[in-house]
Amino acid sequence: MISVSLQKSSRLFVAVVLFAFRKNPLTVGFMAEPSFRRLSTMATIVQRGKKFAVVYDYTTAAGEKKQKWESGLSKEQAKERKAEIEYLQQSQQFVTPTGKTVEDFMGEWVPVQARLKKWSYQTYTGNLSLIRNHILPHLGSKPIQKVCRRDIDLLYDKLSRTPKGAFKNGVRVIPEEQYKGLSPDKYLSTTTIKEVHDILKPFFRKAVEYKLIRENPVPTEGPKKRDDFERTIWDEELMADALVKLESQPLLHLAIHCAFVGSLRNGEDMAITLDCIDLVRGRIYVGKTLQRVRKSALEAIVSDTLLRVFPTVMEGKKSCLILKAPKTKKSKRFIFLTEPLKEEIVKRIEQIQADKERLGDKYNDYGLLFCLENGNPIEPKLIQSWFNDWQLEQGLSYPKLEFHGVRHSAATYKLELSDGDYKSVQGDTGHAKADTLLNIYAHTQDKRRQELSKKFEQDFYNRQTSSPVIANNEQLFSFLLEKAQSDPNLQAELFDLIKENPDLQRMALNAMITMKKSS
Repeated sequence: MISVSLQKSSRLFVAVVLFAFRKNPLTVGFMAEPSFRRLSTMATIVQRGKKFAVVYDYTTAAGEKKQKWESGLSKEQAKERKAEIEYLQQSQQFVTPTGKTVEDFMGEWVPVQARLKKWSYQTYTGNLSLIRNHILPHLGSKPIQKVCRRDIDLLYDKLSRTPKGAFKNGVRVIPEEQYKGLSPDKYLSTTTIKEVHDILKPFFRKAVEYKLIRENPVPTEGPKKRDDFERTIWDEELMADALVKLESQPLLHLAIHCAFVGSLRNGEDMAITLDCIDLVRGRIYVGKTLQRVRKSALEAIVSDTLLRVFPTVMEGKKSCLILKAPKTKKSKRFIFLTEPLKEEIVKRIEQIQADKERLGDKYNDYGLLFCLENGNPIEPKLIQSWFNDWQLEQGLSYPKLEFHGVRHSAATYKLELSDGDYKSVQGDTGHAKADTLLNIYAHTQDKRRQELSKKFEQDFYNRQTSSPVIANNEQLFSFLLEKAQSDPNLQAELFDLIKENPDLQRMALNAMITMKKSS
């Protein structure tokens, strides 16, 4: 009996040492110390029918003493788990058991993270949408201590096969059986999946800091964003043609005209107020942006950038439109007006004044250049919708362009006009870094590439002397040169012919060299 008992103790000792060695090879020497013997009292194996349980005591963060039963294990699993618990307790790596789920801790983490990292209203709204639609439906009910690397990898894989708009406010609106067979652009983009990763990584890192979990299951490197797509832009000819055809829609025409001349973002365009327009100096001060944000973002974040909260038109809506200052100093700038744009703005101001007089008290005067007939703001999404509808009416006349693509097109055109003077263009676009401008807008337009190819063709192939046509011409020149030696008139005619033509001079020289070699 003593021999059997010693054998069992020896196997248990080896199990503990092997576990310790896997976690930290340097601790094996420490584990052999006499204090190690006390570990056997830290956890107990209890048989329950054919299964086994590991029972141990622990202290909660509040100082309460509790007992934990981990049941449903085989005998060998129970031994390994007992050894693991004892090692972790001894090395002070033990994590107090908790039934807290991912959703529970996410509710605690978001408001704290938003304040610590100074999320903007839009960042808060966007992150909350990612959490509700792409994280909680898949991981929300899972205990945070049971999330492993495999769960994260499976989540990224599942998201890559999930259509855009599959969830709305955390509720599935597209049945899973309809996920298959869609075109690639209908699924969530790699950018969205990378944004999910950028939330999960600090979320689980904070869980480690709070000793809720032992290690972060999220990989350091997340899914890669695709960088092989090209942004659609319109060249100056397409843009000019579109503005002519848009004249029947004055408000949309002005919005696109302003965005193109001023390289404006959609929200900046819709946020222009009359007090920022200086028609005498021919410029507009860009210092505001119009955004839709969740009302909970306004409650969670205190920011000095908030300028106005517009009343909600629909009762019960959880979001609202706001007017706010931009985050970066570079975004605050003046844009300079062209004469046609100034004239158009004057007409728009006259229209606004007429609407005020017609509607009287029913006109909501927020001082906006772009507003509905009653003065209410025009949401950026609405102007995008108008632009989409107009493009549909045009058929295939224009490549599909997002409203933000007007800004891209303007920046590209200005870079070309300025011969790459990116500092001047940066002053127009309001980019904080010039690198961002160059990386995003350094488009090589098809028309420019075709012109370059034509120049290459004309220059390169005219230099060649090995083509049959040129060879025949050289033979003709050789014949003429021979005749010209005895004919002064022919000599004069040949001289007049080649003196202003470098190509013929080159051909004549080659013919003379050929004649000399043959003689």
